[in-house]
Amino acid sequence: MTSLLIRGGTVVNADRAFLADVLTRDGKIIAVGENLTTPVGATAVDAGGQYVMPGGIDPHTHMQLPFMGTVTMDDFFTGTATALAGGTTSIIDFVIPSPQQPLMEAYQTWRGWAEKSASDYSFHMAITWWDESVKRDMGTLVDQMADEVKACAARLSTQTGLPIQIELVSSYPAQGFHADCIDAVARAAAKLGYSNMSVVSGAGHDAVYRAKLAPTGMIFIPCKDGISHNEIEDAKAEHLAAGCNVLLHAMLERAGT
Repeated sequence: MTSLLIRGGTVVNADRAFLADVLTRDGKIIAVGENLTTPVGATAVDAGGQYVMPGGIDPHTHMQLPFMGTVTMDDFFTGTATALAGGTTSIIDFVIPSPQQPLMEAYQTWRGWAEKSASDYSFHMAITWWDESVKRDMGTLVDQMADEVKACAARLSTQTGLPIQIELVSSYPAQGFHADCIDAVARAAAKLGYSNMSVVSGAGHDAVYRAKLAPTGMIFIPCKDGISHNEIEDAKAEHLAAGCNVLLHAMLERAGT
């Protein structure tokens, strides 16, 4: 067994920060308190004037992401190793399929890249195109990831001797936008001579959260071949201008001018 005593630091928990020693054995915290005795053979670290806190989680990363003919500078090893040096012990990276690439294929590609990760990692899956195979793969991925999480929890429980319970602590149900805003956008588009249609979006933009506080809507403009969040995403300048004009006229109507 290996023991480590972190002495004299400011321990930062979710509820408070306080001066204390932290004693670990085989990577597991076994005691937190003042003036702890150093076990025989333990390594002692002076953390005076330093913060001692749980590792951070970065929920939005792009390790070795192919993008517009380039690849992001950090791969899964260099990026996570650097993060560990700064106290981030887990990342959630984005799997971004290429056009027409099956979701499961892209997922396996990212899993292969991540094998060299120096820290814990997980994934978000971007939906960059759509047909019935994408719908099927979404269900397969959810089931597979749920099984992996349960297996990981069971493994950690065995390693640490601690009971681990998995429960749902938050969820993000579908958010409907304000009918008046939707109608104002439709009227503005019609006034300007633009075609429009109502769509259901899985986008998790700020508008979803703002809609809980104030009347909110979203405007989407066409992308070439319907592809977004991808290196070949492209929107014409006239479509961008049309979207801005529709937004302006919808706002003016809502303002009563």
